[in-house]
Amino acid sequence: MRTRRSHADTAPSQARGLSCGLREPPRTFRAWLVVANPARYEWDRAFEEDMVEWSSAAGRVAQRAIREAMREGDRVFGYRSAPYRDLYCELAVAGPPHRTPEGTDAIEFRPVRRLRQPVPLALLKADPGLADMPFLRQPQLSICGLTEAHVTRISHLIAGMGGEDAPQPGDLVGRLLAAQTDTSAPARFEGLVAEALRVLGMEARRLGGAGRADVVAEMRVGRGSFAAVVDAKTTGARIVRLGQVDFHSIEEHRQASSADHAAVVGPRFSGGKLVTRAVERGVALVRTEWLVALLRRHAQWPLTPEDLRSVFACRGLAERAVARLEEAFLRQKSLAQLAATVLELFDQHQLREETSEPLSAREVRAFLRERARHEGAPGPASREVESVIEFLASPVVRVLARQDEGYVLCLPPAPARQRLAAIERWMAEEASRR
Repeated sequence: MRTRRSHADTAPSQARGLSCGLREPPRTFRAWLVVANPARYEWDRAFEEDMVEWSSAAGRVAQRAIREAMREGDRVFGYRSAPYRDLYCELAVAGPPHRTPEGTDAIEFRPVRRLRQPVPLALLKADPGLADMPFLRQPQLSICGLTEAHVTRISHLIAGMGGEDAPQPGDLVGRLLAAQTDTSAPARFEGLVAEALRVLGMEARRLGGAGRADVVAEMRVGRGSFAAVVDAKTTGARIVRLGQVDFHSIEEHRQASSADHAAVVGPRFSGGKLVTRAVERGVALVRTEWLVALLRRHAQWPLTPEDLRSVFACRGLAERAVARLEEAFLRQKSLAQLAATVLELFDQHQLREETSEPLSAREVRAFLRERARHEGAPGPASREVESVIEFLASPVVRVLARQDEGYVLCLPPAPARQRLAAIERWMAEEASRR
């Protein structure tokens, strides 16, 4: 794999200590802002070459950040200096730091995504939540540590500019499926599993090495928080057998990481004694294809922490948990389709002048069941119809309005969909200001 060395367009920092955000203990940070001078290095090259060796010559502050603080799996936001002055892309630290032949500290970044719309420096400066970010006070810094709060604010700004809050799964899926059978590079598969868990909304980092878990992942959502250790298994035979899984070490890693759950990710599992042992030890067995299914569903309908926990909490094969999430997705999709059908029904009803009286939930349910009977399909449940009507009539949406003992349509279906889209847009705009 080809690598490129680049240098940020910044002067050596004169700050005392690691004022790029490293005044705290070095491993406080799991995300970084890294500056590139477009005259010397374009971030697009990282995407073309699938990797970049970053050897910043911007003084002892940046060198110490590379040497002591950056670790594999950390998030990296690629910033472009003049004339652009914007956040352009996201990358991930791809390996441990090392020394170059020239005697400088270097580290490799793997590209994750280009932002749909770069976030300009002016927008970063205008966000109160980023007021204490060292780079905004010391623009000569070439590497700046980011707190979790900074990452949250930056993610909101990216969303507000029309970008995604998380990488899309397409390219990652292909790399995962290819890496699961590459026994010559198990660390690659471990790193991709960690990346997949980050796409699913978890804080995940690859550790690897003797005596350490391959991946540690955390979901931080108050009382619903949980952590899991993950053992990522590659095999050329496409099947993981009992002799390849050290359940004793997995339990040690779980305890050392104070994790709630443990899982093994691999192409397939042999069944029999392997599954029995996993059940006894409380370890989830997750096929790579099931992880891929979760990524694809998450891109369409984001999974909740409870959804993800249901997978990690499995004892043995996680197939049923993944199947239940698929069923839940289809139910949610069905409700959305039911909402569209209800809007059309109200629209057709009110176009008939002689029958433009309000419709009750019971009448709507009767219409829908009669239609389903003619089509030879099962009708919607009573509670589903009531939930959809309550949602459309809620103060936030106001597509239906209560009148007498029923409901009337406030907007035809097309403008109603526009209103729903406007609500989503306003929520994104408000989030970007916080």
